[in-house]
Amino acid sequence: MAIRVLAFKRANTKGKPNEDALLALRDRGRFAVADGVTRFLPEGHQYPDPSPASGVAAIFCGYAVRCMQGVRPETEIRKAFRDANVWIRRFNDENGITKETTDYLEKDFACCVGILGVLAGNRLHYGYIGDCGLMVFNQSLKPIHLTPNNLAPLERFKEGCGFSSKKERTLWWRRDMRNKPDTRHLTYGVLTGEPEALHYLETGSVRLLPGDTAILFSDGILPFVFESSFREAAAKAVLLSESVGELALSEIDKYIGDALSRLAGRAANLDDDKSFIAIQLA
Repeated sequence: MAIRVLAFKRANTKGKPNEDALLALRDRGRFAVADGVTRFLPEGHQYPDPSPASGVAAIFCGYAVRCMQGVRPETEIRKAFRDANVWIRRFNDENGITKETTDYLEKDFACCVGILGVLAGNRLHYGYIGDCGLMVFNQSLKPIHLTPNNLAPLERFKEGCGFSSKKERTLWWRRDMRNKPDTRHLTYGVLTGEPEALHYLETGSVRLLPGDTAILFSDGILPFVFESSFREAAAKAVLLSESVGELALSEIDKYIGDALSRLAGRAANLDDDKSFIAIQLA
């Protein structure tokens, strides 16, 4: 079955390094998008460039996509996340970041969230952790599948809690909430290299029909997937990339960028990194 693929990546406007990563192996039907998690930055300090978070996002995409054989997709997706998390732990170990040395603020784990997709015939299998996600829509631009963003309610809860400073809030969010599946309160998962992170892995699959478009995205794209104008732009851009090849990448960037700009007054998080992989059955 023929497929079309478009990989799109645009940096944030916060003056920080781009911490997203993506990798698409169309011939093997393997796709990954990852979002490096920003570290706490004290007032007056310069953000590291290159960012450790961008490094582990690239590790996730590289190891998760390339290690899979495609025989049993769901099993292999779980193994891919587990193996990538081990390599993230090694990255942190080599940089002197362990449970004993981290302060969860300036010296915190380099970490990421991510989504992995495996196309087997006309079925897209996927796994994700955090607020990366998947949307599928049909030729009429009608959404037919969207993964739940389990982090969104917790984010709203965090913002509503009273903290004396950003530092105190960040410490609580990472030390007490992150990768704590055995506690009795609400928690969330991030690939830090800690094995507890894998408790939060969600998996599933969706059947694709000719003309359907699947978008694997980082959270910077999340505000836009609900807009039909964005879905239309993404679907057209996949066709454009196939018809004119690599030379059209700058045109695609402008096409998608214009669609994003039109939504500027109606969505939050517009200053974040924006990355997605669009997959379309021909």
